[in-house]
Amino acid sequence: MTCAFSGTRESLAVLRATAAWTRRLDVPLRVVTLGVRGRTMYPPEAGLDAEDMVLAAWLEQARREQEAAVAALTADGPLREVTTAVAAGDGWADAVDRLDWDAREILVIGSTRIGPVAQVFLGSRAVQLVRHAPVPALMVPDADSAAEVLARAPEPG
Repeated sequence: MTCAFSGTRESLAVLRATAAWTRRLDVPLRVVTLGVRGRTMYPPEAGLDAEDMVLAAWLEQARREQEAAVAALTADGPLREVTTAVAAGDGWADAVDRLDWDAREILVIGSTRIGPVAQVFLGSRAVQLVRHAPVPALMVPDADSAAEVLARAPEPG
């Protein structure tokens, strides 16, 4: 099970709910952060290396946020297996393609609740991620809704 993680408080809450699912189902958890590189202006006013430096700093920040999130997950209980991945591309399709995907995977993506539990709001990033995801995507309005779905799910086996 793969969880899209952006480093926000809301994203961490959805990640925690996803981790609870993986514990219950005894399946591995993968935490992914995706980014899209902006278009290069020509001539680049800040120099040719400026955009590469910004991207490198973002990648490092994303890795640190993932490490902190995974450390927080272990406080909730042991996990079978946890891996992390950060990918950036020239567009969403390129960023998604930079990751290895297993056809049996499910991608969990958090959204913003705008009404009843049955409604979710997909932001522009979530829409692009769902559009280019090579595996089924499970949209959850928020961590509370994800936990509610987990509580109602039958026991595996």
